[in-house]
Amino acid sequence: MNLHCSKRALVRIITFITALVAVLAILFGLNYSENQSHRRVREHTYLQSVEDLYTYLSSIDSTLTKGAYCASPEMLSTLSSLLWRDAGFAKNSLAALPIDYFELGNTYKFISQVGDFAVNLSKRVSRGEKMSEEDAQTLQTMKQYSTDLLGSIYVLQEIVRQGQLNYDKVTTEMSQYNGEQNFINFGDGFKDFEDSLGEFPSLIYDGPFSDHILQKEPLMLKGQNEVSREQARAVAAKAAGLPESELKDAGDEEGKMPSYCFTNANGTADIAVTKSGGFVAYFTAFRTVEEEKLSAEEGIEKAKEYLKEQGISSVETSYYEISDHIITVNFAYQKDNITYYPDLIKVAVALDNGEVVSFHQRGYLSNHQERTAQVPKITQEEAAKKLSSLLTAEGCKLAVIPTQGLNEVFCYEFSCKGQSGEDILVYLNAETGAEEQILILLIGENGTLTV
Repeated sequence: MNLHCSKRALVRIITFITALVAVLAILFGLNYSENQSHRRVREHTYLQSVEDLYTYLSSIDSTLTKGAYCASPEMLSTLSSLLWRDAGFAKNSLAALPIDYFELGNTYKFISQVGDFAVNLSKRVSRGEKMSEEDAQTLQTMKQYSTDLLGSIYVLQEIVRQGQLNYDKVTTEMSQYNGEQNFINFGDGFKDFEDSLGEFPSLIYDGPFSDHILQKEPLMLKGQNEVSREQARAVAAKAAGLPESELKDAGDEEGKMPSYCFTNANGTADIAVTKSGGFVAYFTAFRTVEEEKLSAEEGIEKAKEYLKEQGISSVETSYYEISDHIITVNFAYQKDNITYYPDLIKVAVALDNGEVVSFHQRGYLSNHQERTAQVPKITQEEAAKKLSSLLTAEGCKLAVIPTQGLNEVFCYEFSCKGQSGEDILVYLNAETGAEEQILILLIGENGTLTV
């Protein structure tokens, strides 16, 4: 009896131990999985914070440049507000990083100084004071520092993005940190500022001047008769250069610009035609372009020919960008020697054979209308006197640009050179002379970008 009980007890013990081991294994696995999950979240947080930091510092850098060429209290107040806002966001991004480990103490100090200076400057401007020579010099000094700093942050961004620093390494080395080691040497391998600027600039008039073009009711579609799907199919076929029989229905697109949608047989092209009026909203063909056989000038001519085939005239070539052997050309409506930047059309051409691979005119459909002829109330000479003394005007034309409030403003567009050779566009109100916009042009072999 005792022996039998002993055996039964032994079985129970073994069963209990086995179950305990199984439970511990499950708990260990759950704990390990949880730790791994926390590690991945932390690494993602580091990467996101560094990328956000770079974005805000890029904005600070460009605003500091614009500030040096600002000539009106209103624009100076606007730029000061931008500096204060971006400095605050940049400090929030830094707060998510182990600052001691990344050796970013000076960065935090610099960003704080930018924010404080912006607040102080804004207050003085609101009291009617003008920017002094000392203020201008401070902006220049901050600009120089921010340019160098951007290179450093770019290197840090790449280090984190490529996984050269991970959560485990940061945790281990921070526990051993004695304030003397320098884990990241920011003095090595910096890229030039223009290289590090990378994806942050926008194609001119595709960013600063068209962020809000799709937020209002399309002006060109008002009062237009509704077309049938078959009528729209004919328009789509012409835009894509395909027979109507090769286009398949791809549903409808709603929103502020309701459209019929089509695709080709193999799904490599998308076309949308507005239900009101039967205008092409967009056409995009998806294919890889391996080489460039055509020059930029030849690509621009192909884009112009395409617009003529679509019955579009009275547009002016604006700026272009080349990426992946495709040139994207911006066209703006022109009438009476006035360029209307809100009325934007984009055409992309493959530089291997000149084929049009993209056509977008939503900006044009949203903003184009019959406008009353405008005459400046101040002369070009009077407007030029309001430019910063640090700028040298090299050209001028009349233009209409959109405002943040979805309105339009009639301006003189001055093409200028800055003290360091920068290409600057300044838009002065043609009625009041007020500074409406300042843009920095980045001109390279692949096109023109702006910040």
